[in-house]
Amino acid sequence: INDCDDNGNVNLYSTDGSPLVDDCMKMYNNIKGPGSWTVSGGWSNEHQLIQKDTCAFAARSTDGGWLYIGNDDIRLAIVKAMSNNNYKDSKSGRGKVGADGMLSCQSTPGIKWGTLH
Repeated sequence: INDCDDNGNVNLYSTDGSPLVDDCMKMYNNIKGPGSWTVSGGWSNEHQLIQKDTCAFAARSTDGGWLYIGNDDIRLAIVKAMSNNNYKDSKSGRGKVGADGMLSCQSTPGIKWGTLH
């Protein structure tokens, strides 16, 4: 399900403490197919929706209202985060991805999202 457009921005801030790219790809693959998330309004911080090992995806409404986001929206955000990311852990050399951004969605003025570790 796609509730948002793909015009949102992405901010990369990968560090050694960021989630592993491999784990984010596993999470991406775990949510193939239809599905959607509804989160009640009033959250001032991000609400974690899904996690696979070191990689979690969290979101919140920018206006405090209800949040509606589809699996395809989450997958798009993950792809955008990883597409411009070349960060390697300084010790292990493994790929890491830390990112956040905005999505324009039909339910709210916007959704603020981020990858968490």
